[in-house]
Amino acid sequence: MCPEHEHAPQSVEGAAALRASLAPGAVKRGGFTGQIVGLDFGLAWLLAPQDCDRDSFMDLLLIAEQGCLAGVAKLRTD
Repeated sequence: MCPEHEHAPQSVEGAAALRASLAPGAVKRGGFTGQIVGLDFGLAWLLAPQDCDRDSFMDLLLIAEQGCLAGVAKLRTD
């Protein structure tokens, strides 16, 4: 099975969190090197649909941010 389909969001909140974390400008960078420091939660909040559970949406964004930062850290060590 294709991982993109196998791990696809199963809820409105999951789909919204995925869209928000992949949106242009969603990744925050810091310092002189432009190192990725997390997701822009303010932007994500604005992109969330009105019909989603905001608490679940934010929980999923935190998980997405952890995955993003772990992936970037892995790239630096490989």
